[in-house]
Amino acid sequence: QPPFAPNMWQQQQRNRGRSSWQGHRPPRGRHIKPVRNPTDTSSTSQQPQPQTTELNAKTPLSELQHKIKSLGFPQSCNCVLGLLDKHFKATIAGDIATKNSLPNRETLLFLVKTFVLCLPQGKKYRDEASLSPLQELQLLEELRGALGEKESIEHCYCIFDALFGRSGSNVDGDEDEFQSDELLGSGGRHKILYKLLSLSVSLERGTIISCVAVWMKNHPREALHLALALYEDFCVMLPNAGDPLFRLATVSPHIAYQLTQVFTTLYPIYRGRDASLPGIPTTEPHPPIKLVQLISHWVETSPEYLHQQQAIEGLSNLPLMYPQTVQSSIPSSKSPLAGLVQWCVVAPLTSLNNAYHQTDVSDRVPNGSDQSGQGLNPPMDTSFDRLMAGLHVKLLSIVLSHAKALTNWAFTTGDLCIIVSAVVGYGRQVANDQQQQQPGDLPVKMDECVERLAQFLQIAHATGVVTVKAEELSQITSSLPPNRLLSLFIERHKQI
Repeated sequence: QPPFAPNMWQQQQRNRGRSSWQGHRPPRGRHIKPVRNPTDTSSTSQQPQPQTTELNAKTPLSELQHKIKSLGFPQSCNCVLGLLDKHFKATIAGDIATKNSLPNRETLLFLVKTFVLCLPQGKKYRDEASLSPLQELQLLEELRGALGEKESIEHCYCIFDALFGRSGSNVDGDEDEFQSDELLGSGGRHKILYKLLSLSVSLERGTIISCVAVWMKNHPREALHLALALYEDFCVMLPNAGDPLFRLATVSPHIAYQLTQVFTTLYPIYRGRDASLPGIPTTEPHPPIKLVQLISHWVETSPEYLHQQQAIEGLSNLPLMYPQTVQSSIPSSKSPLAGLVQWCVVAPLTSLNNAYHQTDVSDRVPNGSDQSGQGLNPPMDTSFDRLMAGLHVKLLSIVLSHAKALTNWAFTTGDLCIIVSAVVGYGRQVANDQQQQQPGDLPVKMDECVERLAQFLQIAHATGVVTVKAEELSQITSSLPPNRLLSLFIERHKQI
């Protein structure tokens, strides 16, 4: 055997581990795939393509449900939000053809309840959780993107009303849903709305927050619970997270206006006859120290928020899906200015009220701070009397500097009657308590209350914020103790 001839036994051992085709590989070049011409569509025409279905007015509701449901969550939510966006964009622009090509109002509201809010159908399923925690986060992100990216607040509020509005005449049969969801503890629109508001406050999304302000105006009963939950979460349960609330008046003056109106209704210092009215949560009539610090900071840094009523009313005159018929059992709330004036005027009597403990250090310390008032939030006074005295001076300054914006509705004759009744009623309550305790300086505190009221009336009347006749003013204040400044103001008013 020649030395260069391969050994057959060695060759067989080498080929034993190979597969059958490795020993018979075709000539090089045949396995190379041919380059396909980009213009040739014959090969791709046989592949299945994703179906793009258009949802229009001619599509039956059952088919709409099937097509949207097949997208899965959160794509189904995004699809319905896109339909709402096109609907209101065409409505505001007056594009009748585009609006008629989209699903009608009843169909859109049904799709919102089913695929956006994911509300269970039927009352017996209402208490069941329809979304997991991860899906709730995805839903909030979709809502934040759909509402926060709109250039026009009018367009944003139209979509917001379709999501969280309701009809006073129970058109869609979901009025009971709001009745059972007033405490924000069960699932439903209110729970999603509050989480969206809390997220928007933390991220300082002014457009969404302003939409919530208009919603609060149109839903006064639900606004009470919403404001309480917001304050408790940011200032009580999470004290170090209160900084966004201190900047809220700058981010959205509309929501600061509504919250001040709600808080002065919930905490009037002296509740009187309103204590037994339904619809008002049971709270201590005296405002917490942290709340007074918060509103005092709003008044000092953004005083223009006290005259945002006209801007809020302008957002209500829009092509909304739900009629704005407010049906509430609570009394009509005072304006924020009138509510804060009542705080400042009645505040001196709180030092004589045995039921109000000002020595509660945990309630007097600002959010995220120590007892010296230094911390995450701006350092502020921790004394209730000094806070109210400072707030009184700030209100007098605002009346002088913002007299043109503060029209007659900011402080009416009815507000003056309520404040006078509160001073007289609270004084009687303190006097009855002092009959069982040691006597205090009630006449001095009553004179301080009347003095503050006279100071406000004098400046407000001079700037035109308050317009009341001298005879009517004398009759309203006749039940108050005699005061030199008030008497001089009434006498001078009669001479004009």
